[in-house]
Amino acid sequence: VVMQIIPMRIDVRTIRQRPQPKNPQYTHQVNAEIEKLKTSIEFPIQWTSWVSMIIVVPKKNGKI
Repeated sequence: VVMQIIPMRIDVRTIRQRPQPKNPQYTHQVNAEIEKLKTSIEFPIQWTSWVSMIIVVPKKNGKI
């Protein structure tokens, strides 16, 4: 299970989206990709006005 807390601006209205179903066979690849993104970000984003869910799309070569 991946949990990430993203600070939102106070003046932005939040909209709740339904959770997307996740295929258990991609869990390891998704976690590895998230860790790669965490290490590649040079500076943290302090406040954001939108957030989007992760949707896994497998490619023809097996990568996500």
